[in-house]
Amino acid sequence: MGSLWRGSSLVFLTLCLTLVPSYLSYLTGYSAGELAYSKKLDQLFTNAVAFVVGFSFVFTLLGFPMSFIGQCLLVNLVTFRKVAGVFIVVFGLYTAGCFGFIPSLKRGGLAMF
Repeated sequence: MGSLWRGSSLVFLTLCLTLVPSYLSYLTGYSAGELAYSKKLDQLFTNAVAFVVGFSFVFTLLGFPMSFIGQCLLVNLVTFRKVAGVFIVVFGLYTAGCFGFIPSLKRGGLAMF
């Protein structure tokens, strides 16, 4: 179990540490070269906090309606499964070429405004 944790942490750090210079450049407005000689740590901290608070606010705000939709789907789970099954069968048959009565699904059908 410990080696799994160490390995996944190593993969996470290798992938995420490559993004740190571009993230810091985005927050400060300096290039990576200018960032090494900059003394604007207060601006960096303020921008980082605002970024995290804004991101958290947006995802929390989006979480409320998605939770409500999830609860509605959970109450009507049997009906939702049946409707989803019909869609899967119909689109599977369409993909297999069994019928072609849905002209808007032909290539370029919806994209031709």
